[in-house]
Amino acid sequence: MSKIVGGKLKVFPETIDAHRKIQNFVSVKKLKSHTYELAEEKQLKTVIRGLPSDYDTNEIIQALGELNIVPEHVTVMRNRSKNINMPLFLVVSKKTPENQKFLK
Repeated sequence: MSKIVGGKLKVFPETIDAHRKIQNFVSVKKLKSHTYELAEEKQLKTVIRGLPSDYDTNEIIQALGELNIVPEHVTVMRNRSKNINMPLFLVVSKKTPENQKFLK
């Protein structure tokens, strides 16, 4: 299914395979596009507060590992306008039952 909105073509594939075929076509043809993550491929994103901005991300990964959480990566968040690190850490992990339980 597709429709034109504001002079742009919006495509809504019905299956994951159709979605991937469209993404591949857009990539091969080097077309300008924007896609959203599939629900099946979404990752959990969590922000940790209360640590100093220069805290070692490896220590965060190790502490999460002790809680049976294996993050894909941990990064310190930056204030773009001031170009400085903030005391916030973004933790990206796979969407597993253990990780979801931790977030609750």
